[in-house]
Amino acid sequence: MAKLILIAIAVWLIITLLRRYRRHLDDTPQSRSPMGESMVQCAHCGLHLPESDSICAAQQYFCCQDHADAHHAQHSR
Repeated sequence: MAKLILIAIAVWLIITLLRRYRRHLDDTPQSRSPMGESMVQCAHCGLHLPESDSICAAQQYFCCQDHADAHHAQHSR
């Protein structure tokens, strides 16, 4: 009888762990956002970054305001 109880507990434990693991896989960011965010490249240094983190100036993307200013100063000569 004790062996049967131990087997039942082991089966319950395995099922519980598998359910938690599956729930964890369903909560990953990849499954929440299948499309993701578009990446852009800094026109000054070439760094790739999410569009929401970039600075858009003169229809170009920059990683920071310093690079936007430096790029425009360099190309306005």
